[in-house]
Amino acid sequence: MPHIKKIIFFIVSLIAIASTTYLVFRWNYADDHNVVPEKKHATDTLLIGIVGDSWVSGHKLDTILFNNFRKNILDCRIISFGEAGASSGLIYRNMFKDASDPFSSNSVFYSNLKYCIIIAGVNDAIGQYGGKYYAYHINLIIRDLLRDHIRPVLVTLPEFGIEDAENSFNIFKRIRNRVFGVFTGNGFQNSIRDYRKTLADDLASHHLDDSIVTVNFDSVLMRYQDNKSLYFNPPHLNLKGNQKLGRYIVKCILADMQKLDLTKPITR
Repeated sequence: MPHIKKIIFFIVSLIAIASTTYLVFRWNYADDHNVVPEKKHATDTLLIGIVGDSWVSGHKLDTILFNNFRKNILDCRIISFGEAGASSGLIYRNMFKDASDPFSSNSVFYSNLKYCIIIAGVNDAIGQYGGKYYAYHINLIIRDLLRDHIRPVLVTLPEFGIEDAENSFNIFKRIRNRVFGVFTGNGFQNSIRDYRKTLADDLASHHLDDSIVTVNFDSVLMRYQDNKSLYFNPPHLNLKGNQKLGRYIVKCILADMQKLDLTKPITR
C-alpha cells in the first residue's frame, strides 16, 4: 500500500506541475518592447499593414481593401500578417519575431506604413483568456505602432457565433472553458461585449482612444444570429462577410485621411 500511495502521489504531483506550467504559459503577459521609430519617407502610395489571427491569414482582406481604395482613386499597397488560432498576446509577440519566422510581422515597423489594421480577440474570447489579457496586448500593439508613427486601425472584437463555437467542442474542452471563464471573471455568456468594454476602458484610461481609428464591428454586422449567411462558420466570415467588413474598414480610413488632410489622388 505505501508503494501505491507513492505512485499516486507522484502522478498527482506531475499533473499539478503540468497544469500549473500550462496555465502560467497560457496567461503569460508579453513584455513591452522598445520600438525604435523608423525614418519615414514621402510616398504617393498609401501603405497599409494588417496584423491579426485567422481573420487576416491567407491575405483574405488584402485584395478587398486594395480594390476599394482603387475605387476611391487611391493607390495603395497592403501587407498582411495573420496566424490562425493566435491570441492577442501571440499576435503582439509575432510583431517582434525574427523575419525568418513564418508568422513574423516584424516588417510592419520597416515598411513605411501609414496605417496598420488590427483584427484580434476572437481566439481570446473562444479560449476564455479574459478581457484584461485581451486589453493589455491590444494596448501594447497600439502603443508600439504609435511609437513608429503608424496610425492604428482597431477593428473592435468581431461579433461571431461564440456559443455555436462552444457547442462544437468536446465535453472536456467545454468544461475547461467553463472553468477558464470563471477563472478570468468573464463567464461565457456575452463575453464579446465584456471584452470590448474592458478594452475601451483601458484605452480611455491610457488616453489612446483619440489616437486610433476605431472600426466599430457592430456597424458592419450587429448580431451573428441575424447574419449567419455572411459567416463561413461560427468564428469566421465568408467572402461576402469579408467584403462587407473590408468596405467599412476603407470607409473609416478614408474618413480619417480626410480629417487629417492626407488624401492624395494617384498619378495616372
